[in-house]
Amino acid sequence: MPSASRLRPRSLRWRLTLALGAVLVLAFVVTFYVVYRETDSRLHGEIDRALQTQANAFATKISPLGREYSAAQIAARATNYVDAQPFSASSQLLYAIVPGQKIATNEPELLGQNAHDTDDSPATGRLEAQFTARLKAQPPGFSTRHAPDVGRLRLYVKTFYTEDGLLARLGVAEPLAPVDDALDGITRGFAIGGTL
Repeated sequence: MPSASRLRPRSLRWRLTLALGAVLVLAFVVTFYVVYRETDSRLHGEIDRALQTQANAFATKISPLGREYSAAQIAARATNYVDAQPFSASSQLLYAIVPGQKIATNEPELLGQNAHDTDDSPATGRLEAQFTARLKAQPPGFSTRHAPDVGRLRLYVKTFYTEDGLLARLGVAEPLAPVDDALDGITRGFAIGGTL
């Protein structure tokens, strides 16, 4: 078996080549890390600002500052607000959870509100029930949750009290699939560049 000293390159040219290669690899890895983290941070920041703006508009419509409504009134105002929104397949999730009232949401299937949904398996139904239970207990602020059939969601929750003294929650969420796709694109680009 050759000794360690015999395996080391003796030529200055080879040593310089190896040193240069190591520096290039290190620079490539550091550049990838910085670009990846910066893109992730910027995209999450944009989503968070959009969610906060939407949640504030939602809250103002269903419970204006300086006015208190009963649980039934808040639930009705939330339903009216949600029904008036022009949603598309990639829209944000909106919901209002008021104790004792039906959840107002633009995605009733996701929150287990469709009693006659026969397309879902029992396992999917259980996952939706668990997801709804987590939303009902979600503290105010930002979080990331995994939703059945949707994937990762960035979620912003606001809480407030009804006229009856009940704690209501409203939330706005947006899928993180576009962020994940952008980050995957960066990873693929650097992987191809690194290989070349």
